Amino acid sequence: MGHRITGDRTVRGPRRRTGWECLHVAIDDCSRVASAELLPDETAQSAVVFLAHAVAWLATLGHRGELSHMAEHSNIKPDARQLVERLPESATWDDLAYEVYVRQAIEQGIAQADQGQTIAHEDALARVRSRIRRAS
Repeated sequence: MGHRITGDRTVRGPRRRTGWECLHVAIDDCSRVASAELLPDETAQSAVVFLAHAVAWLATLGHRGELSHMAEHSNIKPDARQLVERLPESATWDDLAYEVYVRQAIEQGIAQADQGQTIAHEDALARVRSRIRRAS
């Protein structure tokens, strides 16, 4: 049984992955178009992967959201200044490094989408449905 039933995240059920997948969802607040993907966890790495996939899928619909403009800048100084200004006063070098990592991962996802390196929405849905069937 998963943690939703037992209330205990430290104990896993008879199947190793029972109750331990995370559904990531992004909804465009203008068009209300949504993208969802089932990933093994809710770590930053998985969130970045999901965001890259969501941006890529939206791009296939002709949508170029706010994130798209980031990859088009050749001068990074203004964006770097904004990134630093958004950090809290208590930020560490690790916090800054993480923000840069996330930014680069998003830009890489956008570039891959622009090059057509995407997964069709139907294929993503098939993967999600397959995982749901295996988990039940």
